[in-house]
Amino acid sequence: MTQEQTPYSVSNAKYPEGAQVRGQELRRRKVISYGKVTYRQWFDTHWPRQLTMDILTPDEVGPHPALIFFTGGSFVRSHTGNFQQLRTAFAEAGFVVASAEYSTIPHPFPAQIEDGKAAVAFLRTHATDFQIDPERITVLGDSAGGYLVQMLTTTNGTAEFLPAGTSAAQARIGAAVSLYGVSYFMDPAASDADVQKAALSDSELAAIGLALVRGVESPLPYAGLAEAGHRAAPILHVHADQPPLFLLHGGKDDLVSVRQSTDMYQACERAGAAADLRIIPEAGHGDAYWYQDEIIQEIIAWTAARLGYDPSFRPGVPVIS
Repeated sequence: MTQEQTPYSVSNAKYPEGAQVRGQELRRRKVISYGKVTYRQWFDTHWPRQLTMDILTPDEVGPHPALIFFTGGSFVRSHTGNFQQLRTAFAEAGFVVASAEYSTIPHPFPAQIEDGKAAVAFLRTHATDFQIDPERITVLGDSAGGYLVQMLTTTNGTAEFLPAGTSAAQARIGAAVSLYGVSYFMDPAASDADVQKAALSDSELAAIGLALVRGVESPLPYAGLAEAGHRAAPILHVHADQPPLFLLHGGKDDLVSVRQSTDMYQACERAGAAADLRIIPEAGHGDAYWYQDEIIQEIIAWTAARLGYDPSFRPGVPVIS
């Protein structure tokens, strides 16, 4: 059928009688998803290993600020599909959002921290590809991911725990958010004898800490474990020049005590480091409180402010008139 034979004209088409027509302003951004993007690969004991990230990007011309999310998982798993509501909300606010997997037990410390720094360096290297502003990269994590985020914060700008071929400048971040994260596995003043007592008790956190710093089967005696544990404690790396840190914790958390965040906040204050603390009295560990829009929007607002970014959506003409 030729154009002259077309029985109707789209431009002159009328809505059918009875159709309900409503105007609609554009208030939310369209988000594009990229799955399983490899950000790090190497040979581990003669076997190839690779780590991936899932990426959400606003369907708009950049550059955009970026957020890397590290999930919790008791240091034994790191699923990139967690906290979908929060990640999507950040993308709708104009952030490029990457959810990155990282090494877990039995891979010992500092493999997790090296992975985190490699993820930051990857986004900085590929900033043009994903339309990222490389000066506005931030990190967010919950539980074990919160621990990783705290370590990235307190070692930011230093040569500590950098993966091979990565510089401190490539791995630098602009701000960080820790949701009920671990700040230390044992008392920062603990000795080897104290570590042995904790390991023989029912302290799950101490057991995880030992497995993290020395492998699944920690050797006896416990000589040197206190030093190793302290090296893995974010609270003992705090310094005045680290990026701003937002600590959030539930008052009813029965897995990671709220003291982990209050102690970390006080350590930041003593060091003159920028930090904010938000306690949600009724919240537990990773429960429904953390998925409420009010909490998510507060986190987005804090992050945007620290990065100097205005997340306001400025739409064009309505799509329906």
